[in-house]
Amino acid sequence: MRLLLFISLLLPQLVSAEALSLHCQGKTRFVHRGAPSTVPADEQREYQIRDAVLDTMPCTAEGSRWSCFGLTAHQAMRRVQIDLTEKTVIDKLELPTSELIFEARCD
Repeated sequence: MRLLLFISLLLPQLVSAEALSLHCQGKTRFVHRGAPSTVPADEQREYQIRDAVLDTMPCTAEGSRWSCFGLTAHQAMRRVQIDLTEKTVIDKLELPTSELIFEARCD
């Protein structure tokens, strides 16, 4: 009887806890406003969304798309868009005079 009570209390928390883990490989480029961007560099990144949070940023899901945004510890705006249908990610770090952009395919 106690086991059933424990499971009934724990099950809603397990179901509501959304988790998403992606391994992505793509290119990062640096864009300085008013100047050409750098040559894109190969990079790999891991993304883990747990309970609608990615690296302390709140995330929202609309269908198969996740959008996360917030300020970093250095007060730069970070925006991450993940499309699960296309298996792509765009991760932008926006600074006052430049942007660091990671675009990738994920598995």
